[in-house]
Formats: sequence, structure tokens, C-alpha cells
Amino acid sequence: MQTAQLLVELQKDPALHVEAIVLNKGMLYDRLITAGINTHLIDENALNSFEISKRLYEFNRRWRPDVVHTHRIKENCLGGLAAAWSDVPVILHTVHGLQEALSGWEHVKWKCYSLMSSQVTKRVASGLIGVSNDIASCLRKRFPETQVTCIHNGIMNDLSAQNDMLGTTRDQIGIAEPAFVVGCVGRLSPVKGIEYLLRAVSLLVHERGMQSIQAAIVGGGPLQRSLEALAQNLAISGHVRFLGERHDVPSLLRLFDVFAMPSLHEGIPMALLEAMRAGCPVVASAVGGIPEVIRDGDDGMLVPAKDPSALAHAIGTMQVSALNRARFSEAGRARVTAEFGAGRMAVRTKEFYLDLLGRPR
Repeated sequence: MQTAQLLVELQKDPALHVEAIVLNKGMLYDRLITAGINTHLIDENALNSFEISKRLYEFNRRWRPDVVHTHRIKENCLGGLAAAWSDVPVILHTVHGLQEALSGWEHVKWKCYSLMSSQVTKRVASGLIGVSNDIASCLRKRFPETQVTCIHNGIMNDLSAQNDMLGTTRDQIGIAEPAFVVGCVGRLSPVKGIEYLLRAVSLLVHERGMQSIQAAIVGGGPLQRSLEALAQNLAISGHVRFLGERHDVPSLLRLFDVFAMPSLHEGIPMALLEAMRAGCPVVASAVGGIPEVIRDGDDGMLVPAKDPSALAHAIGTMQVSALNRARFSEAGRARVTAEFGAGRMAVRTKEFYLDLLGRPR
């Protein structure tokens, strides 16, 4: 998670004091506690929005922070207002992605919070961070250019803390050898484009005779049942493994021959950075911030979104050339290490804080 990586790096700076507030006891909370970050829980499941805002206001009055930095729409609405009410000098918000297709009550809730977040940002925000040039460009159309900057997501390059998770085998996830494994990590929601990966697998199996292919899909979400039904309708259930949410993703990445990201839109996805760091060759949609990470043909392969045929062709190209896979593996790892480190992200974020505060860097 980008937020956890950022806070871990910022806390290393002796000039900074970091406090984190989260609204639920999920994976982010666990990671922050494990990393030794001072983390406070204001449970959104037990409190209404007014009560959450009141708690945030009380925290700010007690700590007197120089900067309040929010992530996600709801946190921006409540955290931004509470920071303004308590006279915090700098209030900024990071935008990680653009609108995701939702339906029903979830869409209504998202729309309400989105409109409110936009109004809060216009009235109280000192600055905005887009995690990709694509997102930052969209923000500059709605907010003053001087308030907006792009700071790419970054990832820690030290894998030593994850060594205890490197023992998962293909056998344990129901994949028998020999197999060519195409992995995908992400929430099972429309914007992730998993449907197009399944259709690409179907083309490879039924039209190109690639019987060894196995798709390993990591993550949960609202589309799980419909995607399982689609796999069945495409007659590829035997070639697809839905693994659900996992805590051993670094281990799983080492089992994949190729990492696929068929998204319809992304910022700078952490799953992509993690896959490249692990040396997993990547095939991804040329959307959002992904082309800012992958240079097509150099660090991986890019294909048009919503194009199962192009995706199948790219995966097939990877399958027949171990040399290309090795080249993309090495180049991708080098690219992430050099350009997308968490330390670099933290330095740029601190510099933005100081610029907004009017202090020397």
C-alpha cells in the first residue's frame, strides 16, 4: 500500500514527526502497527461522519500538526474539514485514481462523497498530489496549477522482511506442472478488467491450443461470482484459479511466468511495482499511469485496454520466448529500483510539504 510505504519512509526522517489516523481496522492499520507507526483508529463502523470529524478535530487541536495529508475521498471530506476547523497550516490530498464504475447504492454514496470532496478540496486544500502525470493533468483542469504536483508511487526495495513468505508452491494453489502461469493481482471490480484476461485465456486455449496456460487471479471483490461464471461459460474453469485475498503476494509473484494487468484505468498501481520488483515480466493495458512505468518493449509489453485478442497475443509472445521473459524481468526490476523507490517518493513528498509551508527545503 502506497500510504504505508510513504509513512514508513517519512518516519525515518528525524526532522519529521508522523502520526497516522485510519478509519477501519484493515490491512493498512495492521501494516502501520507492524511498522511501528503511531496509529490511531477512529472506527467508521461505530461512528457517524459528524462523530468522526469531531474526533479528528480533537486530535488536531491536541497535536497542532503543520500538515494534514489525506488519502481516499471520505478521508479527504472529513479530514480536510476537521483540519480547516482546527487551523492546520497545510492541508493536502493525494488522488490515487480516477472514477471507478459503480452501481446502485455504492454509486450514490461514491457520488455524494466525490462531490463533497471536490468542494472541500476547492475551499480548504493547500495542495494536491496526483500519483501519475495522467492524474495530475486531470487535476490541473479543475484546480489551480500551482496547487498540483505529480509524485509517483514508490516501493521499498528491501525484501528481507518478506523472506518468511517465500515458501508458497504451485502445488499449494492447485496448479500442477507443467504449466505456464499468468498471474493477476487486484480487486475484482470492473475497472480492473479481469473479464478481458479471461477472454484472452479462452482465445489461447481454444484457438491457439495453449493447454498449459493457468491464470492465477489474486484478490476479492464484487465481481467474483460473475467472473467465475464467465470462466465456466468460456469453458476455461480448469485453466483459472481464483485465489481470493492473500497475504503472501510476494511469494505468489515468484510462481508467475507472466504478470497481467488488464485494467481499464490505473494511477501508478502498487501491484505493478511489486511484480516488477519481484522480476515478473509484465503485460499490461496502456492506460492511465501504466505507460509512465512500463516503456513498451523495454520494460514489459503494453496492449490496448478491452482487447482480449491483443492481450492473448502478448501473453503468447511471452510464452514462446524465455529470452524475452528474462529480458523484461531484468529490465523491469532495474526500472522500479531506479525510478520508483519509496525513499524517492518520501523525499519529494517532504519537499512539497516544505514548499506549501513556505519553508526552505
